[in-house]
Amino acid sequence: MGLAQSSIIPIGHSLGGLLALELAARPDAAHPLAILIDPAPLIRSPSVQRSLARTQQMIREVGRRRTQQILGDKVFFRRTDPPELPDDVQRIAARTDEEAAIRTWDAIVAIRPKSH
Repeated sequence: MGLAQSSIIPIGHSLGGLLALELAARPDAAHPLAILIDPAPLIRSPSVQRSLARTQQMIREVGRRRTQQILGDKVFFRRTDPPELPDDVQRIAARTDEEAAIRTWDAIVAIRPKSH
């Protein structure tokens, strides 16, 4: 393993936190360390996996930004949230790099739960 690989510490937020944790847990990871920022729950049941795959398909069909809008309207926000929260989240999401976001989502979906 080269120096560049051995000095990488994955950092992830939300679903990216799960990806960072998976990367740090790999047997070939140089450092079993990850920085998690408000990570998503560590639930990798078959139903969660199917939901992630459906979202991935939606991203491919209608694009990441439209998918975020749809899920934001139907899933992520509660009636008790401040009314400006969905728009604030959409503005922040719009600033993220499209290709990096899609590749990260693909990697998260590709992580399969371990059978025990």
